[in-house]
Amino acid sequence: MKNSGVFLYFRITGEQLNLDEISSYFSLVPETILKKGEKKITRLGEVTIKEDCWMDGIELKPEDSLNESISLFLNRFKNFDKELAFLRSAKIKLYIVFYPDDRYLDIEISPEVIKRIGNLGIELSVSVSSLFDIYSGNDHDK
Repeated sequence: MKNSGVFLYFRITGEQLNLDEISSYFSLVPETILKKGEKKITRLGEVTIKEDCWMDGIELKPEDSLNESISLFLNRFKNFDKELAFLRSAKIKLYIVFYPDDRYLDIEISPEVIKRIGNLGIELSVSVSSLFDIYSGNDHDK
């Protein structure tokens, strides 16, 4: 599969998260930190953030293997333990976001990668949004 516009995000959301503690725990500066109540401009207009959010992500290169990229990306979070006190009430997800060039996309995630995600105890969310639909005004997210 040629990856055109593929992003991976590890996202932690919840009420009153200690975002600095999460960054310190992973020894990472995340791509995005949002606090509940903040205003953010998106392609759909201004939105008010409903909960705290800590999110790190990467964009895949067209030649990258999806399964290898997911495995390498998850290595950043290898010491992850969702039973840590500051993560117990949080929602934790791995997002895979595809923006295909056309309307057909074949997504294959290996059993090994699915097992690894399951062993971490996190949710997996896969989103596919056709760039044609977004830019033509036929965005189904509205």
